[in-house]
Amino acid sequence: MNFKSKMMFGVGVTMLTLAANGTAQAQAQSSSSSSAIGEVVVTATKAGVTNLQKTPLAVSVVGGDDLQASQVVNIRELQSLVPALRVTQNSAEMILYVRGVGGRQIGGESGVSIYVDGVYLSRQSAALSSNFNDLARVEVLKGPQGTTFGRNSAGGAVNFISRAPTDEFSIRSTINAGNYRLYELSTNISGPIVKDKLQGSIALSRVKHDGYIENIVPGGQDLGKANRWAARGQLRWEPTDRIVNTLRAEVGYTDEAWATRTANIVATNDPRLVGQANNYNAPLANSILGDYSKVAVDLPSRDREQAYGVNDEFVFTINDNMTLRSLTAYRSDNNYYLTDGDVTELRVNCCGSNYYNNHHVSEELNLEHKFGRLSGVVGLYYYDEYLRQRSNTVNPVSVARATGSRTFQDSLFPTTSAAIFVQETFQITDSLSVLAGARYTKERKGFDQFIRQEVYNPGFANDHTLSGFGQFTAVTHKWLDPFTPKIGVNWQASDNAFFYASITKGYKNGGYSASSSTLSGAYFGPENLWSYEVGAKTDWFDKRLRANISLFKYDYKGLQFTTVIGPQLTATTNAAAAELDGFDVELTAKPSKGLTLTADASFLPKAEYTDFKTLSASANYRPFLVAQGDPKFNNATGVYDASGNRIINAPEVAMTVTAQKDFDLANGSMFFVRGEYNYTSLIDSDATNVKIAQQRPVTLTHASFGYVPKGGKWDLAFWGRNLGNKQWVNLITPTPRPVGNSGAPRTYGVRLNWNY
Repeated sequence: MNFKSKMMFGVGVTMLTLAANGTAQAQAQSSSSSSAIGEVVVTATKAGVTNLQKTPLAVSVVGGDDLQASQVVNIRELQSLVPALRVTQNSAEMILYVRGVGGRQIGGESGVSIYVDGVYLSRQSAALSSNFNDLARVEVLKGPQGTTFGRNSAGGAVNFISRAPTDEFSIRSTINAGNYRLYELSTNISGPIVKDKLQGSIALSRVKHDGYIENIVPGGQDLGKANRWAARGQLRWEPTDRIVNTLRAEVGYTDEAWATRTANIVATNDPRLVGQANNYNAPLANSILGDYSKVAVDLPSRDREQAYGVNDEFVFTINDNMTLRSLTAYRSDNNYYLTDGDVTELRVNCCGSNYYNNHHVSEELNLEHKFGRLSGVVGLYYYDEYLRQRSNTVNPVSVARATGSRTFQDSLFPTTSAAIFVQETFQITDSLSVLAGARYTKERKGFDQFIRQEVYNPGFANDHTLSGFGQFTAVTHKWLDPFTPKIGVNWQASDNAFFYASITKGYKNGGYSASSSTLSGAYFGPENLWSYEVGAKTDWFDKRLRANISLFKYDYKGLQFTTVIGPQLTATTNAAAAELDGFDVELTAKPSKGLTLTADASFLPKAEYTDFKTLSASANYRPFLVAQGDPKFNNATGVYDASGNRIINAPEVAMTVTAQKDFDLANGSMFFVRGEYNYTSLIDSDATNVKIAQQRPVTLTHASFGYVPKGGKWDLAFWGRNLGNKQWVNLITPTPRPVGNSGAPRTYGVRLNWNY
């Protein structure tokens, strides 16, 4: 561990020690102050509602009001409030990482699982792109959650929790307008249908704005447009004092010119590409090299998706000690997206159209219980998924290619899974408890694929001149049966100081790559992760300061990584071993009336592949590895020894600092000012750590100010994000050459909320 890593760990240990030594002082303080930080409740343990400060998990909670105050309207922007979370997008699907752990392979599953009201989302684009204003909170669970959560949660879990229908009629409407012709309307209507028995709510969302990225090709379409709508309804029925049944349904639709692979990182005629198929001259694309606000593409990008789902949550309070909870769900997602294959004004790699159709059913049955000193949850989980992915990619005869090709691919990935889990806490004394849990899963992963590739004669402009074809068909399946245990100890040192330590095993399924040319190369193995974590949750100075700290160490086996090894061909391999060491700090302070300060940070001084000798280097990064003389790369075999390299999407430092000041005016109204600062250090986008694929450190600032009249029936706010108009990339990918996903530019607007 280098000096910087040791220093960062020293800071974490020092803060944890200070928290322990300050217990007596914190205990001596009264909690009656009107400026005290309020209690936050979570459902992260699956054993009912708990106080965040007494929950033995590292959880970041963002309330619905905070989401709106920061203009964080969907999951892609959530990372600005939760530094441990990273959200990227290289296709129609969002890819999540928590503390550097996550990712998704083609045809595989996410290392960070996403839930809406407890329902697992396999493919989550449309559901989480809509700007709902009915969210009660978002809970981001850090670290493996394999004991109680239904699907693979090796890196963590994100649960979006909507506001329950109310017994009093209310309307909450939001109108938002801004630059790029932003128009947003969100409405949430809630109230009683049958007094004290049946309540209902409906939330509607409509969002449109022009493209953030200018297309300089004459007549070309700007990228990054938004055009989506969604609706969500709930019915909450209470036939008796012991039974509550909530039926939910939602639907969403998007049809947008999306913005992936837009930032030109390398010129098409870069000297390092000499002798490569991607070496040619594209004057327009090369003229905007390094300007991430512009793009030159001759084909429009499109992302069209329709998603809907329904779920029923039945809660039966058997007695004071036992509660039975059933959550039954069905979801469907259909997506089509089209990209310009070469990201230039030329027809080199013409286009890639992709479709996926996904639907799944799930059932989770939990028994929450408390008997004397023993409390916990026992549960059963069933999941059945159908996923079909189809793609059609065209590489025409062009200035860069004498022979054209078309590749058609049709892949099925059926999954059936059943699990039993238990997590129990035994209270040894009033302040000391131990925790033990385990989950056993039996899962079948299927794979049924057909690939056809057509090759066209050189010299023909008509791509239908066929000279040869290749065909590959595969049908197979594998059974997987992971066992994921957890043990821990918890100490409530005082009313204001809680400490915990845990050892948890995380697991992420293996699967099949949809772009492999052989059956033997299609399968990739599962990931296994052991997490060792200690944490402290403390309140100080009459609950005016809250300090939550967690230190963790991850030992990884079989970390999955996908690289592009050729046209329409990828390889997913497993790193033999990897290790991450780090700590998170969350601070909230109310030093004076009306002033709230927060500082959240995630530190990863060590995040490296400790044994990864057989990485298949991406074909499109190999020229840059040769040019920089990387001794770990074998150009003859294409194999790279990534041992000792930094793990992808694992910044050493990510932090967010916010400050909000509320001014009480003489007439009973209120004026507020809010500022935010985000910093993310350098990020590697490829396991080779090739310099061309490194995302530079970025600092972003956001702000808002507004007015709330007496009574709070409405409020008005002016907001701005990325006030410095920084150009930055959220991901770098090697297809067809190193290109990036442009981050959002400066956006600003005015938001009006109306409450009835």
